[in-house]
Amino acid sequence: MKIHILTRELIDVYNDIINIRSLNELADIFSIQAQWIAGDPMNLHWNSLAHIQEALPNNVEKIEIWNTCLK
Repeated sequence: MKIHILTRELIDVYNDIINIRSLNELADIFSIQAQWIAGDPMNLHWNSLAHIQEALPNNVEKIEIWNTCLK
């Protein structure tokens, strides 16, 4: 249960970073040696924190949660 909660918190922090476009904070949740691997259909493989910080903004979109909830 504790691992689930910690994982959920990490996902929440990641979502906040993406949604408020505070991408410099990615270093708070990824190590320098981090790898981002996503198979088909995305086919992404980034080999370091620097590569993640460079490539991720071009591959994610902000989700307007409040607008979605109000519809």
